[in-house]
Order: sequence, then structure tokens, then C-alpha cells
Amino acid sequence: DPESMNHIQGPGPEVLNRLGSYIGPMAASFQVNPGDAPSTGDLATAEAYGTRVATITQQLTRGRAA
Repeated sequence: DPESMNHIQGPGPEVLNRLGSYIGPMAASFQVNPGDAPSTGDLATAEAYGTRVATITQQLTRGRAA
């Protein structure tokens, strides 16, 4: 969400990859109760990352089998 980058609070907890990590998924709790962390955006980021890893793994596996 580019607009949220113009605020001191930064992107909200629902935004994908809000911490800007490019090595792997990251999550931040910011002193919230354990039941409230990780945020929905952090969970969605981890799910998207896992899907991407699975997709690439399948592509590589199929390529080696051909």
C-alpha cells in the first residue's frame, strides 16, 4: 500500500510484506497479546511465500524429470 508509506505509522498489519524482507517472510508483534500476533498481513505473507516456494520446487522437479 504505497499511500501508507507516507505516514509515520507505516503500513498497517494487513499489508503483505510490510517489513520489506527479501530473504524470507518476517513477522512483527509490536508488544501485542500472543492471541493477536502475528497479524493477518504477516500470515498472508507467509502463505504467499510458501506458495511461491512450492511452485518453484514443482517447476524444478518437473524440469529434472523431463
